[in-house]
Order: sequence, then C-alpha cells, then structure tokens
Amino acid sequence: MEGRDYAVIRLDESRLNISEVAGIVAGVEGRPLADVSMRLKASRGVLAENLERDVAEGMAKVLGVRGISCAVVRNEAAAAAPKPKRCTHLVVGGEGLKLKGRGFEECVGWDEVELVNCGRVRMLDHRPDRGRRGGGGAAASASIAGVSGLSAIAIGRRQYESTVSEDPYSLVIDIIARRGGGHYRLYEGMLEVILPARGEDGPGPVPRDRRLAWTILKRAGRAIFGGGLPLLAEGKSLHGYTFTSEPSYHRYTSWLLQAEKLKKEAAEGSAGDSGARGDEEREAP
Repeated sequence: MEGRDYAVIRLDESRLNISEVAGIVAGVEGRPLADVSMRLKASRGVLAENLERDVAEGMAKVLGVRGISCAVVRNEAAAAAPKPKRCTHLVVGGEGLKLKGRGFEECVGWDEVELVNCGRVRMLDHRPDRGRRGGGGAAASASIAGVSGLSAIAIGRRQYESTVSEDPYSLVIDIIARRGGGHYRLYEGMLEVILPARGEDGPGPVPRDRRLAWTILKRAGRAIFGGGLPLLAEGKSLHGYTFTSEPSYHRYTSWLLQAEKLKKEAAEGSAGDSGARGDEEREAP
C-alpha cells in the first residue's frame, strides 16, 4: 500500500497568487493558512509534499482548473538536484568552464551545462578560512590561468574584513552538468574567478558578477536558466530571488531542474502521440 509519498510541484515560474493556492493546500493538508502561506513563499515551486497519490492528483487537478500547471511526483523527485560541490576557483573559457574546489578539479563544456541558477541567500556560516586556503590570490590565479586555449584575466578574490558583514545575504550561483551528476556552488566573495579578457566577451566595464552571468547566458544557450540570472546580467535587483536559508535556495534549484525535465518529457510524449496518430492515419485504408 502506498503511503504519503507524493508531492505537487509547479511547472513554471509565473506569478503565483499565494493566498489562493495556500487556501487550497491548507484545506487538503488540514494545516493553518498562515503556516502554509509562509511555506509556499519559501518553497516557491513545491506546493505540497507527503501526500497520498490520489490526494496529490486531486490537488493538481483543482489547481490546473485555476490555470496553475502542476505535476505529481514522488517526494524525493521534488529535491532532485545532487549535493553541490563548493567551488573556490572558476575559469571561464571559450570551450566551457573549469571548476576547482577541495578534492576536485573538473571541466564542463558549454553544451554540457544543464542548469544555472542564482539568488541572494542568507548565509552566516560560510565565511572564508584564510588559514586553510593559504597562499595569495595571485599565485592561485597563475596556477589555473595556464589552461590551454584560454584568453583570460585574473580577478583577485574579494578579501573579507575580520568582522561579519552587516548584510547577511550573499550572491550564490549554482551550475549543474548534464552528465556525471556534477553540481557546483559558487559563493560571492569566496571564489577566485578568471573571465575572458574584457573586449573579447562581455558588455564592457561592469562588475565581475554581471560579466560572469552575461557570459554564461551567451555561451550556455542549451541550459536551463533560473529567473535571477538575466537580472544579474543586467545589474537589476534580485529581490524576487532572495532566500532565507541555503536549504530553501537548494530546493528552488531542485525544483527548477525537476520542472524542466517534466516539461520536456511531456513535450516528447505529445510529439510521440502525434507521430503515432499520423502513422495510423496513413495506414488506414
């Protein structure tokens, strides 16, 4: 007998009427409306979890009537993104990305980038450990700048003050590869970045984070992009992509990945059904 193993997730990032959806979800779950509303604001794409299958399907049907495209998946699929590897160095080149961190050094070609997401995340536990990293930024830049075929400039990493920043929110960027389950997480202020030389690529003399986002959007054309990445490239506010914790940001990344896969599967299924109907019509006497 199946238990409460299912979740209901959205299939797009269109603006959501939180009060309307929270009323439906709260009625099904039997939980206070205020609690459900807060959870929906945090989870974004995951509307409900830990439901019996028939209950989840009923909820998805009701939401669909109200124009909210949903799918029913197992709970574990709602958190589909693999555990991220924390990057300390990134090289952006003509063929792709070279990502380096403790215990790994990997390359991902532009065609192999499956998803890129970003947001401002409240993080109090990711201040850099200078003693652990040792060596200066210049030496580290020199060691990874010698990658064949890269025309790049080294941009030194930002040095943190000894005191905690007044702003607990930091920019976080996730990159997921199509093959091998590679999931890489980049933290603002704790990353050595090498970008294409200015004039070769990029919109001109703009901040490093904007140049990085602009380059990814231009070169990783097959990838799924979170809604915050174009805003970052344009220098606009990420207010709509602000997360109160790293787990909530990870859930958003997971939802983006799962929703796009479901939409792709649905599109491929529709194409297959259309082809089958066409074959039947051609074979009819």
